[in-house]
Amino acid sequence: MIVSACASYGVVHALAPGGVVSAPSETSAAVLFAALATFWLVNTLAVGAAIVAAEKLRSVTGLVGGWSANALEVVTLFLGAIAAVVIQLRPWLALFLLPLIYVLHRSDSVKHLEIAASTDRKTGLLNMETWRCLAEAGLKKARRHRVPVAVVMLDLDFFKRINDTHGHLFGDDVLRAVAHVLGSEVRRTDLVGRFGGEEFVVFLADVDLVRATEIAERIRSAVAALEISPGAGGASSAVPVRITAGVACDDGYSDDDVDLSQLLLAADNRLFFAKGQGRDRINAGYARQAR
Repeated sequence: MIVSACASYGVVHALAPGGVVSAPSETSAAVLFAALATFWLVNTLAVGAAIVAAEKLRSVTGLVGGWSANALEVVTLFLGAIAAVVIQLRPWLALFLLPLIYVLHRSDSVKHLEIAASTDRKTGLLNMETWRCLAEAGLKKARRHRVPVAVVMLDLDFFKRINDTHGHLFGDDVLRAVAHVLGSEVRRTDLVGRFGGEEFVVFLADVDLVRATEIAERIRSAVAALEISPGAGGASSAVPVRITAGVACDDGYSDDDVDLSQLLLAADNRLFFAKGQGRDRINAGYARQAR
């Protein structure tokens, strides 16, 4: 924040040495926009570099943030610019900005609380209650438009062995790595949640059985390609991580609709069959076949 503020001050000082208030209105507006853009750019680069160093993320969304986070940043910056001008002209008027600042940050705090209440703390995925609620809504929407849906149930193979051998902290690292794979291998509109323990679940709308199986296989391959080492800095060899998945699909055209509980049960049965076939594989089928 200090580096970003100093960079913004440098822009203002270079473009308007006498200050933005004494400059012509068009120049003042341009200088303020340049200062705000500089602050946002420097802050984004600094935070992005920290994210890369800490979490090894490479996606633009992960580094820059979503629209809502950036919108709040932009609004806060514009409010800061207004406050700076007001303080130079009529300092006492700045008091009237305080309630607006309070409400803005209060709403942001409420949003963070809502996110915390709806996500799993270890993985950052949706918790099961939130996933089920959103999946029910997605299923109803799919039924109205008569589009197919699928549920993918995934289970980490021999996860207890990983915990027992390398410790639960490393097990948490594995869960987070797998959660990241899940988030990167599905669409933004798909719902990914932690079912519990080492199990995950994905709701896919407007996806037929072939496409759902391809997505599950892509996830399985990406998890198998993970290189996670229990030693600090990768000092020891990577521990192999494998995942098994069951896919249950409903075409959405039958009058006898399959509800979410039946989809979950069918996907769980498919997962059980895949484990019986040797793990590290996909078993897929229509939900009606397992009823």
